[in-house]
Amino acid sequence: MSAIKDIALKQFATISKKWQSVTVEKWKDNEGKPIVIYFKPFTLGEKEQLYKRYQKSEMKALVYAIILKAHEKKDDEYKKIWDPFDEPDFMTRYDSDIIIEIGTKLVETTSTEEYEKK
Repeated sequence: MSAIKDIALKQFATISKKWQSVTVEKWKDNEGKPIVIYFKPFTLGEKEQLYKRYQKSEMKALVYAIILKAHEKKDDEYKKIWDPFDEPDFMTRYDSDIIIEIGTKLVETTSTEEYEKK
């Protein structure tokens, strides 16, 4: 394998193990603290699926990103929060501004340096 391929694989392996987070100030837990949603970076394959959905509906693409990537942390374990069957709830039962905010933060491009700092 070429040295460049090794470098590329190592770099993604490093960032793909690190959890990023989004704090949702308007959603509070039982103790009154803002909830935190955790996620890992998108693979190119996931971004391709996201882009295909984006071409049809920007809002459904953001919902897809949340369903695909959003996790909660409990007892040092990360668990998915939603599944595809929850999509109708996103479209009708959740605050649209908050969903857009979360989805946008999940899909924003984050530099390697930012991942490496965390």
